[in-house]
Amino acid sequence: MAPQPVSVAILEHVAAAMPTGSHLVLVEIVQHPNAPHFLAPVVDLQMLTQTDGGRQRTLDQLNALLHNAGLTPTGNVFVSLPHSLVEARK
Repeated sequence: MAPQPVSVAILEHVAAAMPTGSHLVLVEIVQHPNAPHFLAPVVDLQMLTQTDGGRQRTLDQLNALLHNAGLTPTGNVFVSLPHSLVEARK
């Protein structure tokens, strides 16, 4: 994902277009503390070289982004290797 200010702005625009009660699903490679995902180094390198400072985030960091954008993380995280689906609602 992009750096926090850009990420929050994008999510705020998405949230503004969402009807109340609707759900958003982020497709991410979630980083776990002290147990990096095996693809993390490759994805980090790709994001750092091909985006404006994008980086991988932990579930807590993703939840904070969602909250800062006015969305409510549901706590539902579904794993579909190598990605995780992180759900939030408006």
